[in-house]
Order: sequence, then structure tokens, then C-alpha cells
Amino acid sequence: MEWTEIKNREEWDKIVDDFGGHPLQYWGWGELKEKNGWKSERIVFKKGDKMIGGSQILVKALPMKQKMFFVPRGPFGSEKSELLKVLAEFAKNKKASFIKIEPEWHKNNENEKVLRGAGFKLSNNQVFIPRTAEITLKNLDEHLMNLRKKTRYHINRSMRDFEIKSIKTTDHKMIDQALQLYKITAHRAGFKTHPDEYYKNLAKMMGDHNKIYGAFLDGEMTAFSWNIASKTTEFALYGGSNETGRKLNANYGLKWTMVRNAEARGLKFYDFNGLLHDGLSLFKLHFLLPDSETMRIGTWDYYPSVSGKLVNSGIVLARKARRMIKK
Repeated sequence: MEWTEIKNREEWDKIVDDFGGHPLQYWGWGELKEKNGWKSERIVFKKGDKMIGGSQILVKALPMKQKMFFVPRGPFGSEKSELLKVLAEFAKNKKASFIKIEPEWHKNNENEKVLRGAGFKLSNNQVFIPRTAEITLKNLDEHLMNLRKKTRYHINRSMRDFEIKSIKTTDHKMIDQALQLYKITAHRAGFKTHPDEYYKNLAKMMGDHNKIYGAFLDGEMTAFSWNIASKTTEFALYGGSNETGRKLNANYGLKWTMVRNAEARGLKFYDFNGLLHDGLSLFKLHFLLPDSETMRIGTWDYYPSVSGKLVNSGIVLARKARRMIKK
């Protein structure tokens, strides 16, 4: 087994597409994170002359010359055991303190066995939420008819009452309006947002992989949803609404329009991205059939050395301490 670093955006994104990789593995996502203290390494794995997959690895410098690797929704490829082994070897070779991965795999005994067999351990510090709402993009007419009657009512009414349209990343006025709605939503729900520059960098660096839609009433944007998409998956990132959009359920028609458009582009999955026990998660569940939640495999860690485990434990403790101080 060997690896090769890819240094060309077009070449890398084509490899991600060829293997059906997640949008978080695109070049632009790594470029965005480089604006926020990370570095990116993009490598493909080969078995003889055959390319079997790859991984975009985000590298974070830590105190005392330590460094962590993080692979969001990767590695990608079909030979899972081989991918993990060469990824672990790469981490050793590059002297990583530890590596965290979040493959886009379902939670099951087989995948857990593969991870443990390669020396990975389930992390105590999960990054993304493993429990998620995902729709398979086929037979959507039948899917819609099997949703709750109240959900269908809200979808149909909001699609009738609101003008739902795509927003270009170059339309700075519309992007600003969407970010204002996001701040309103954040204040209402009690969560923090990034500075505006972060989202504007996302718009620029992910380019056409951004899928941004707004719901308009009398020319005013009342709700928006900001996703990113690969050739296989559309992945929800951000969304929000003002009081008008919230009270009139604009997000129902907005989300269903995006699901339909993803299907029309030939994608396989629409991922609402994470389920907790809150109002937003209940909204997401309205689009699923009963008992059809998806459980991903979660975050797994690999330690090239004993010191890496100590470093990772120190980071977890420091984060807990900061949260306690803020309380």
C-alpha cells in the first residue's frame, strides 16, 4: 500500500466524485478550514497500480509541537480495512499525536469490527452527531404520501404561499439577508454563530457545491437554508427564519423543494445533518418515515503513540473546563 498527495483542486474533486465522497471531502472545505487555523493534506491510497480511495485530512497544530489530524466524513473508498490501515500508517509517518476520523458509514457490527481491527477506538469526544435524518432520493412522491397529514399540509401550504428560489453565492445582498436571518434564529434558539466572513468564505471556496435557497413573501426573504452537495449527497449546514417565516412554516416548503431539486440532479441522499432532542430535530423528523432515522458510525480515534492519547485527553478536559467557566 502507498499514498500520493494531490495538489490540484480539479483533480482532487474529481477523485472525490469518482468514489462518491462526501461534500466535506471537497477541496473547498479544506480551504475554508485553512482560514481558521487548520492545514489540509489530500492523499489518495493505492494498492499496486489501483487507486482504492482517499482522504482529505485537516491538520491542527497543538502546543508543545503536537498535532492532531481530523478526517470529516472520510476516508472514502470501498476497501475499508485497507483504507484504515494506510491512514494509520500515514498518521505515524507524519508524526501525528492522534487522528480522528468520521467515516460516512452506518453504525453496525461489521463496520465497528473493521475499525477496531485497524487499531481505532470509539472516541469520547464526538464531533458530528451520529444520529441523523437522511432521505433516500427515490420514489419521493410515495415518500411524501406516507408522511404525516399535517406535514404534507405544511409543505403544500408553504410552497403555495412563498416563492422559493435559489440564491447565487455571488449575490452578496441576498447572502447578507440570509445571514441576518441566521442571527435572528441564533438569538431565538440561544446558539452562537461564526463571524460573517466565515460564511462568505464558505460561499466563495465551495463555489457551485453550495446549495442556498430562500423562501420569499412579498419580495422579503423570510427563511433560508444553506447546504453543500457532492455528486451523491446533499448535506444541510445552516438555516434560519424571521418571525413571519417561523409562524407560517416557510421551512417546510423550503426543505421539500431542496429535497426535490437534489433528486432532480441525480443525487442519492439528502442528509438533514444531526438529530438531538430539540425543536429543530423534531422538525427534521417530520420529513422521515417512521423508524427511519440513520445512525452513523461516529467519531473514532487512532493513537500512533501513548503520548497521543494523553494529548487528546488533555484537550477534552480543557474544553470541559472552558464550558464550566462559561456557565
